[in-house]
Amino acid sequence: MKPLPLAATLLALALPLEMAHANSIEQVLRQHYPRQHKAHQCYLGKSTGYYQGDKPVSLDYCMKIDKQQTVDTPAGKRHYILLRGDAIDLKTGEWLSSHVASGAVGMLVLRPKAGGGWETEAANTGMSAGAFGSAPEKWTLQQFGPGSWGFVNRESDVHQGYAGGDHLILLAAGNKISFSRIPALSDNTGALGDCSADMGFETAAAQRDCRKRAVNLDSRLHINRNATPTAGMYPLQLIVNGTAGGKRYRNQAYPVLFDAKQQRFLPPKNSPLNN
Repeated sequence: MKPLPLAATLLALALPLEMAHANSIEQVLRQHYPRQHKAHQCYLGKSTGYYQGDKPVSLDYCMKIDKQQTVDTPAGKRHYILLRGDAIDLKTGEWLSSHVASGAVGMLVLRPKAGGGWETEAANTGMSAGAFGSAPEKWTLQQFGPGSWGFVNRESDVHQGYAGGDHLILLAAGNKISFSRIPALSDNTGALGDCSADMGFETAAAQRDCRKRAVNLDSRLHINRNATPTAGMYPLQLIVNGTAGGKRYRNQAYPVLFDAKQQRFLPPKNSPLNN
């Protein structure tokens, strides 16, 4: 058998080495989530589940990919991954679905690696989101700036007839993940009802006061990609509809700007949803 030429021999030796350094998306995920749960076929992560007083309590979460997408950016290809998780008791294998516990989300941004494969550009593996130990599902990837993309969703919860919720925005800001919460809805009609005597408001004065306190507001976010970016991000508009304190809101728009110092979108100060 004739020996291989020197160049072919070097190439044969180099290929396995190059392939060994090429990380697949799965390999990168396992770097960030080294623990896996075989029965539930998920990655295991940690996040703050709830607070006891002012002390955060960490829980285990069963994390699965909710959305992933590759985008051509001005800096080259980037692969965006959003994982959502449910709280789990690893000793019993049971889901922790108490009202007090939040769910968890993780976001990774990967860039192509020299020689092939992927490497991490930005990541946060455990952020609190959702309620009853479960995170929101069906995240969408949106462009928030000329070179910035991120995931958006909503969360909501109800306590004794009082409902509230936030728009959630996760995006890469440099090599970090920015997490913004913008108040999205407010509704106390579950507690106040129609402000009638049947709901405990027996006098006319009590009913008038109830109607002044009644709130039923909802909103949506609009990304204004035709506007000049602020700190590299397009301005957003919070579009509010509903009633509050007897005032009606019909597609009322409030500006939502990105704060470069805090690296997140800030709620508009004059939004009725802030209350």
